[in-house]
Amino acid sequence: MSVNKFVVVAQYGHPKLPGNKHWALILMDANDKMSPGVAYEVTGSTDTYTLKKPETVTPGKASSFMGMIAVGMVPVHQMDNIDNILRNTPVKTGDKTWHCQHWVMAALYNLRVAGFAITPVDREQLLAQFKAMETV
Repeated sequence: MSVNKFVVVAQYGHPKLPGNKHWALILMDANDKMSPGVAYEVTGSTDTYTLKKPETVTPGKASSFMGMIAVGMVPVHQMDNIDNILRNTPVKTGDKTWHCQHWVMAALYNLRVAGFAITPVDREQLLAQFKAMETV
């Protein structure tokens, strides 16, 4: 078993909204889309957003999966602390300009501030990297 987990941002297409891209934060043993990991993600819409209960997923098995970017590593022995940080990252409702990508960015910031090895990236950088994956 690995002593660290990769922190990845996974992007999914939205089946009902083709232009929208859903992001989830996944903690994985390997930086491989076919490796299972624990996903933290916001679900719902403007007035109903909520943090979904973390669940084990294999990103590459989802038909809507579009790619993932590793943004850091965290020690396995800190998983309870990491889970607490992620579950306590606020979810905003009632704001049409806020969505799942903003929650992922706030969660990454909170992990970095807590001292975890998270690469400082902004949303625009991640969007550009995901866009580049689409053209490959």
